[in-house]
Amino acid sequence: MDLQDVLAALGDPVRFRIVEALREQPLCVSDLVERLGESQPNVSRHLKTLRASGIVDSVREGKWVRYRVLPEALGALARWASVPARPADPKPPRRKPEPAPARRRDDPNRIFGH
Repeated sequence: MDLQDVLAALGDPVRFRIVEALREQPLCVSDLVERLGESQPNVSRHLKTLRASGIVDSVREGKWVRYRVLPEALGALARWASVPARPADPKPPRRKPEPAPARRRDDPNRIFGH
């Protein structure tokens, strides 16, 4: 399970609502269709994405397939979210400009400053 895949999967509003519903209890597709007011093909397509990202798993119970949230997926997300972000690296100290090399007396540019 890749955290980036989990975040991308939860970025869709319908998938987020599916996960919210499944956090309460395992549900079959028809229950999700009724709760969310989405079409059955749309719910099934989103469940496929959620399964591929490792957020949701399915369990067959007779002729029904119930979907449930995998706690480790949300646990990994919660751990990531609870760790404070590292502060940005401070700007490196400004270097003082190096002095121009001393010009020799016989240097013709010394007079004109070129």
